Amino acid sequence: MALTIFTIGILAVVAMQGIGLKTMRYAFWETYRSVSAASHIEALLCKPYDDAQLTDKDHGYEPESPDHGPFAVLDGQATIEWEVVDDFPVAGNKRIAIIIRPMRRTDNMATTTYEYVKARDY
Repeated sequence: MALTIFTIGILAVVAMQGIGLKTMRYAFWETYRSVSAASHIEALLCKPYDDAQLTDKDHGYEPESPDHGPFAVLDGQATIEWEVVDDFPVAGNKRIAIIIRPMRRTDNMATTTYEYVKARDY
């Protein structure tokens, strides 16, 4: 009887290890994705207000079809693209939405959007 209970306990610990490894891998990719997005955000915010990469090509906010991208990031694990809206939320500002999507739909990574505002005089 004691051996049965011990065996069940060991099997439970082994099952938890697998879940823990999967969760750690997911957390790693989420962190890596955030760092990659942060570097792209910093690069975009450092550009001049009228830079070509900060143009509003569709003259509106259409996150389903962003103005720029997609570009592969994370060693091909995801793509990054960004949507720009001129004079939003007020005149003289640009709303920049950075969108990171997983390359394969089977990945556990979710699509993530980061939004920033760039002022003309900043």
